[in-house]
Amino acid sequence: NKEIALFYYSGHGIQVDGKNYLIPRNAELDRESRIKKQTVSMDEVTQIVSEARNSLNIFILDACRDNPFEGKTRNVSMGLAEVKNMPPSTY
Repeated sequence: NKEIALFYYSGHGIQVDGKNYLIPRNAELDRESRIKKQTVSMDEVTQIVSEARNSLNIFILDACRDNPFEGKTRNVSMGLAEVKNMPPSTY
């Protein structure tokens, strides 16, 4: 258990079926089927932080939210979805 957790991400993000994913630099997202295999799920990040039981959590997402599949799929949306199930004392 730590006192404070800081999660900072600057890069690209994408929303698929109402869930947010952070896209690493080396991801090759030429097909929608690769999204969940080559990205980091925000649900997974918040779960890890929640399990740490910190007294304070700070999330900073500086994410470009372009849709690389514009007009090609209905599952990928512009922007990010509201992040739900955040740990207590999270900003």
